[in-house]
Amino acid sequence: DLRAPAHAMLLLTDLSRRDALPPDRLLPELRRLAERTLTLSEDFVQAARAQTRPLQRAPVAAAELLAEGVADLRATAEDRGVELVVVAGPALALDRALAARAVANLVSNAVKHCPAGGEVLVRARHEDGGVLAIEVSDGGPGLAPDQAAALAAGDEGVRVAGPGGVGLGLLFVQRVARRHGGTLQVAPGRPATLVLRLSGNP
Repeated sequence: DLRAPAHAMLLLTDLSRRDALPPDRLLPELRRLAERTLTLSEDFVQAARAQTRPLQRAPVAAAELLAEGVADLRATAEDRGVELVVVAGPALALDRALAARAVANLVSNAVKHCPAGGEVLVRARHEDGGVLAIEVSDGGPGLAPDQAAALAAGDEGVRVAGPGGVGLGLLFVQRVARRHGGTLQVAPGRPATLVLRLSGNP
């Protein structure tokens, strides 16, 4: 995945040297590919971090967790004409940094796939056994059946992304869920909803 944009950048520079590519196209394409490489690199780092970083559990209010998870995405949602609605729940002992990043990844996917004028609903509710269930719903098409099956299979390298992605964002969420004794699943029915369950029990 990292090789593809790097190879494309080399190809673009070769084309430019042969005057086969207009200069006004070279820099924008190089910038786009460099940004893609940086994004992939950060996703790989975060996925590895979710797997290896020691958990640092502390009481976290669900309202604060969701607010932190969606904070950086409000501008993107507004730009896309998507309304972000947050409904909070109880507090539990979680690794705040990992959990907030997991929420942000789910919300980012939802905003990306929600049609303009639609709504992304982020809500948390308490379940028996000290489990916090975080649901992220949007008006997009949702995952294809094979993608939903891959997601349910866990983080064994199965690709769950659509065109233009490699599924690292969801891989991160899967790993955070697993390390908190929880799961990431597709809820049945509409609207398209992913459910992240995190156990507050060490």
